[in-house]
Amino acid sequence: MKNIKNILIVILFGVILFLTISKRNQKPLKPEIITKTDTITLSVPHYVPKPYPVFQDTGSYHAVPVYLKEPADTAAIVADYIRKIAYIDTLQNDSNAFILVVDTLQYNRIRSRSKTIHIYSRTKIIRIPVHAHFFAGLGVGGSRSMFGVTGNISLLTKRQRLYSASYDILNKSIFVSVQWKIK
Repeated sequence: MKNIKNILIVILFGVILFLTISKRNQKPLKPEIITKTDTITLSVPHYVPKPYPVFQDTGSYHAVPVYLKEPADTAAIVADYIRKIAYIDTLQNDSNAFILVVDTLQYNRIRSRSKTIHIYSRTKIIRIPVHAHFFAGLGVGGSRSMFGVTGNISLLTKRQRLYSASYDILNKSIFVSVQWKIK
């Protein structure tokens, strides 16, 4: 029985030494980065400007006559004045946002203005790959009638399961356990 105890102690220290040496030679794990893009649409109320009086300075100055080489087309000028014209202005269009402004002009004034805003929010998820982990240690326990000293070896797997084996040196008993992670 004394030989079994010595053999188990030598095996336990050999496993601890092996695990310590093998941990030094492991390469660091590279995290996996996942980027998710989500579109957020903002609702902007439709804008119609209120009319306001426009004051012009009619100060005294000499008017210099300007002679056109061709006669003015009055019908074309009036048609252009009455026509509704929509101007589309893209303020930003990239991976962060899409912002668009549409102005409608008539009678040389802004009749309406509408905005379209899409903001793209990005979420980065960093996943670090997990390998199995080995643990070794000592334990002490007992009750009123019994006292024990154990050597422990544990394995934590990728699926978060913990397998553990212990040997009580004083009482010469072996314990094996399996544990699961509770979320």
